[in-house]
Amino acid sequence: MIRYIITLSICAFSALSVSAQELAIHFMDKAFNSNFTNPANLSEYQLNIGLISPHFSFNNSFAYNDVVFAQGNENVLDLDDMLTALDGASNHFINNAAQTLAFGITVKDWNFSIHHGVRNSNEIALPKELLEFVWNGNGQFVGQTINIAPSFNLLAYNELGLGISRAIGKFVVGARFKKINGLANFYSENNILNITTSDVTYDMDIETDYMINGSSFIDFGGFENMDFDTDNLDPADAFKMNKGFGLDLGMSFQVNSKLRLAASVLDIGSIKWEDHAYNYHSQGSYVYTGIDAAESLSGNDDAFDDTFDDIEASLDFTETANSFKTKLPTRAYMSAHYRASHFLGLGALVYGEKRMTTDEFKPSFALNATGYISNSTSFGLTYSVRNDNFSNLGIHAITRLIGFQFFVVADNILPVFDPLNNNSVDVRFGLNLAFLQRMEKLSKKAQERKLKRQAEKTKRKVEKRS
Repeated sequence: MIRYIITLSICAFSALSVSAQELAIHFMDKAFNSNFTNPANLSEYQLNIGLISPHFSFNNSFAYNDVVFAQGNENVLDLDDMLTALDGASNHFINNAAQTLAFGITVKDWNFSIHHGVRNSNEIALPKELLEFVWNGNGQFVGQTINIAPSFNLLAYNELGLGISRAIGKFVVGARFKKINGLANFYSENNILNITTSDVTYDMDIETDYMINGSSFIDFGGFENMDFDTDNLDPADAFKMNKGFGLDLGMSFQVNSKLRLAASVLDIGSIKWEDHAYNYHSQGSYVYTGIDAAESLSGNDDAFDDTFDDIEASLDFTETANSFKTKLPTRAYMSAHYRASHFLGLGALVYGEKRMTTDEFKPSFALNATGYISNSTSFGLTYSVRNDNFSNLGIHAITRLIGFQFFVVADNILPVFDPLNNNSVDVRFGLNLAFLQRMEKLSKKAQERKLKRQAEKTKRKVEKRS
């Protein structure tokens, strides 16, 4: 079963799913999609239709070149330097979203929106002691007790959202209510797997209180069987099973003609997993006569397999089929936008997200500069500090042509130039239809030019009819 769990985790982290930590898009006021970081963010256009907008985010505690080194004519895996530099657990995150369709309309002081999307949020935290144990064996922990339990939460779900916001004087307040149906979740709790290595025999005393919960839109038959049953698969079940609820709240305040402050809290809610639910619980004390686990990394595959088989048998997992509940990965934004001129906008952002595996609220920071090339085109740069990484330089660009609005945003473009020494990727692109630009968003001269063009167009139509 343990091998199945590891394989499942690797698959989830290797594939682009069909949330997440997004910073630069929060400053793209010309894009309807910035509303998804704050329901009080209003687009410059009164009518918006979001056609496609996939997002992919990946972050790792180490880069490829931190663990793979050239040795002669081949590359070899070496974790020693990485383990020396590692402070605490090795964290791995993949957050994805695929917006399928969105619609937004502004009527006087009110804005209404509806959207559907599929979201995927994956976290795995591997204790440093676990990696040291696997890499160098248990000899280094003689006479010590270590906790090697990995914690993880692999989450995928459908969401259907209804948003509403209203301008009240200088304030805009907004909320978005989301109906959620869980597609898949693999989640660990309690996370106690203590190992004490005897200073005489190297035998391991194992003490556990480790629960693994699982559920999937497609019945996978439990971790023991991994037999995916698609015979009775009904796509409509993806909108009925494993019900949940989510709530986004946001507000903004226009201090003056140039400065705007905003704040939002997203994904307040949870999912109850009742359909195709499985639980595996190990609780008790066991004795295992261990081997040096590094043998498995030096080509002894049989030793690796035998070790996991023996540990699994020792842990004695008990299977049940009880429902369980998981919280959504809550996020929060606080920002300031300063329109220095018609052509330049500046911004600052503080972001935080609740880590599902470590139960901590992790902050990020960003600074932004946006150049407004025209009333329909802008380009911006973002510098951010995120996941304890200070090397993040992002870009965003947007333009509109005959109603079609194209945009791309990346919170870190450095991996394009040096992928093997970077451990963070975050990119979104999209296509919208955007109509009826709001006049109050334009400068006085731009408003005059737009009104003049509209008058000339009306005059030509009249002349043509006569």
